[in-house]
Amino acid sequence: MRLIPNWKLLSKTFILLLTFSFISQLALSMFEGTFALHSQRLFSFGPQQLSLVFIVCGSLMGFLQLGPIAWLIEKKGENALLPFGFLSLGIGIFMLTTSREMEWILIYVAFISTGMAILTPSLASLITKDSEKEYGASLGIFSSVNSLGQVAGVVIGGVIMIWSNHLAYWIVAIVLIVSAYLVLPKNKLLILKS
Repeated sequence: MRLIPNWKLLSKTFILLLTFSFISQLALSMFEGTFALHSQRLFSFGPQQLSLVFIVCGSLMGFLQLGPIAWLIEKKGENALLPFGFLSLGIGIFMLTTSREMEWILIYVAFISTGMAILTPSLASLITKDSEKEYGASLGIFSSVNSLGQVAGVVIGGVIMIWSNHLAYWIVAIVLIVSAYLVLPKNKLLILKS
């Protein structure tokens, strides 16, 4: 049994899409996996405040993916949305380090949710478009890479948080903002069919 069903799947574009998907999942899981500790240390948040943050995050992400983002992908295309997704996610994560007020934290979490609501379906769609006939294999690899990103985000975020409350968020925010620049259609890093 082969691990990768078809080596043709491993085109430059496919690998870049997987890399960007890994980065986005790493960022989200770093936030989700470390925010409880981060907010407990800095804001003295308890279970009620944390629950509210994650309810807002998940609800907004789900709502946006079901309606507005699906419509935007259809109207503008995935390629046009990717930079906004990375930028929104990066800004949201970075800004979490700047406020202790719940209202502002919820606004920054809305940026994170919006970024992921754009990135996840856009990247999944582009993965299937790039793979021509191997949709199942492509989505399987995509899902595996996302899972690896989720594990890496929690581990890396947790280790960095031993030394600094904010450093993990700053690093991942910079990576996300650089990713936003790299996926700008004018840079032609990803030659994709939208």
